[in-house]
Amino acid sequence: MGAAQHLVEQQKVKSLTCVAPGIPGFGDWVCGGVEAYGKAAGVPVKSVIFDPGALDGNAIALQIAAAKSEGVVLGMPRGMMLPILTAAEQQDLGKTMKLGLPTSAYHADMPKAVGKYWAGKTVVHMELQPMDQDGPDNANWKAIMTKFGNKNDPRDTFSQAGYLSAKVATQALLGIKGTIDRKATYEAFKGVKNFKSDMMCGPWYFGPGERHQPNHAGRAAELTTTGFKTVANCYQSKDAELADVLDFESKNAAMVK
Repeated sequence: MGAAQHLVEQQKVKSLTCVAPGIPGFGDWVCGGVEAYGKAAGVPVKSVIFDPGALDGNAIALQIAAAKSEGVVLGMPRGMMLPILTAAEQQDLGKTMKLGLPTSAYHADMPKAVGKYWAGKTVVHMELQPMDQDGPDNANWKAIMTKFGNKNDPRDTFSQAGYLSAKVATQALLGIKGTIDRKATYEAFKGVKNFKSDMMCGPWYFGPGERHQPNHAGRAAELTTTGFKTVANCYQSKDAELADVLDFESKNAAMVK
C-alpha cells in the first residue's frame, strides 16, 4: 500500500499492476488492498497472482509486460522478488514502468542483489526509520547488531522491528510491581500506550480492543547503486482496512499523543 501510494501520489503513475504469491489469505489480500486503493484514487489496477511453489521469473515478467501499467508493485518477500527483477531487467521493463517494493526489500544488501539497472527506477516503502539515521533507538539498534550480532545477520526493517518489540516488552515488564506472572504480564502489555521512538512516525500502544495496528505511517526510499535515498517522510497509509484503527485512535487520544 505504501509503495503504491508513493507511485501514484508522488510519481504520478496512472495505472498499476500488483504482483503477489498465491498463498491463501495473502496474495489476494495484498493485491486486494492495492485494488481498493486504486479504485478510490481513480487508478486502474491489474493483479498477477502466481504459484509460489513454481516461481517462474520469466513468465511473471511477461505478464507484467502484457499488463502495460505505468507502475508495478511486488508484494512478496525479498527472495521472491529477485528472479522476477532479473527477468524484468532482461526484458528492459524499467524503460516503461516504475517499480514499487514493500518493506521486505529495505535491506542493506538489496542494491548489490539487484544491480545498478534498477537504481533510480525503484521506490521502497519503509515501515520504520531509515537505517542510516542516528536517532537514539536507531543508533542503539545498530550498536547492538555490531556488538552482539554476526556480520551475516540481516540489517533491515525486520531487524529494527525486533529491536523495538524487545524494547517495548522489556519496559512493560520492568514496570510490573510484584510477581511477574502470566496475568501481570498480560496487564503490563495491555497497558502499553504512547510509546515513542525515533524509529516510528507515531506512538505505539496496545490497550483494549480486538485489533491493533498503531504503526500506519511510513517513509519511502529510492534505490540507488549503493543504498537508499529517503524521498518521502511519514505519510499515512490510505488502507481502507485501517478504518476501525483510526476510529479507535480518535476516541482514545491519550494512548497515541
